[in-house]
Amino acid sequence: MLEKFEEKDNKTKGIKTAYSNYIRLDKMIIMSRNWLKNKNTLLNSPCDPICHSIYAIAKVINANNPMSFMMPGVYFNEDYCSSDYESWEELYLKDDVFISVENLHNEKHRAYSLETLFLANKYRGYLRAILCYDDKEATEMSPLDQERFLCQLKKRYPAYYKEYQDAQPSKKELVLASMSKEKLNIILDVVEVMLVLSCHKNGLSTTFLPGGLTDSLSAYGYQFLTQVLSEHLTPEEREGLKSVWAKNIRSTSEKTVAELIESALNGSCTSTLGLYWLGLLKTLRPRLTLAIDEKFAEKIYTDLLQDKSNQWSNLPKQYFMLFLKKNAQYIVTEILNPLEMDVRSKANGHLF
Repeated sequence: MLEKFEEKDNKTKGIKTAYSNYIRLDKMIIMSRNWLKNKNTLLNSPCDPICHSIYAIAKVINANNPMSFMMPGVYFNEDYCSSDYESWEELYLKDDVFISVENLHNEKHRAYSLETLFLANKYRGYLRAILCYDDKEATEMSPLDQERFLCQLKKRYPAYYKEYQDAQPSKKELVLASMSKEKLNIILDVVEVMLVLSCHKNGLSTTFLPGGLTDSLSAYGYQFLTQVLSEHLTPEEREGLKSVWAKNIRSTSEKTVAELIESALNGSCTSTLGLYWLGLLKTLRPRLTLAIDEKFAEKIYTDLLQDKSNQWSNLPKQYFMLFLKKNAQYIVTEILNPLEMDVRSKANGHLF
């Protein structure tokens, strides 16, 4: 009796499983047909409310991963990480999915988080250049995808779109043209000094100086820069200068002067930031000097090494001066192209 009951029970379960698979297959066919019929709508507005009924059907097919069934022609990378670590389903429900039409993976359109894509371009400094996809290689967007992205960003995140618009060249940047030649030269001289103090070979891990001194030199350079800006420029001139964009000499990335100063004071690698400052200098002063007045160099030495508790308090002055010279040489020979840049030694009374 028990065997007959179990046989009947197994048969019932088999029928239910077969029926369930049939329903699932039927819904998958519906998904595929819907994709073929409404592909353009799904690509350009994947989170449109009119698609919610399709999402509900996809949810029945696979409760944990409905997006791949809802849009079978789209690649949803399982390893993709949004700025808030959300799943693809969560991104869909908050209307935050952007689908590329020209960046493909195995003939499937790649999906991204709209917000994360913007933030990635912002932090990489690409808002004024060709925007990039959110990948390790920073692949440039196609013109069509950039146009589609900005259109969707304007609709979904108007504040971000305004930030993008504000990043484009503005009248504020004309401050350099209106600034007196004397003031501009003072600022550029200080930037050169700051670069010699803050661009270290191998970053802050250089073994040429005792640990910590390279960090202190970088901080000294940026504090000196902010002090000079405060003393020699009007509030309007300072704001205008801080809004000026500096282009990285090794990429299309751009950052404002304000971002560079803030990043340095918050602990970012000053040698990397130097690539942007050099881009600004290359535009305004093609012929660099990278010279530090000897008396000023002695003042830096005294300011940084007067504290006898520091582990570098016994560092000879001659060794310190040699380090500054090597920093300048590093900028010239390894960062800049020596064939393009004419680095000159100044008159007597200067280090280099």
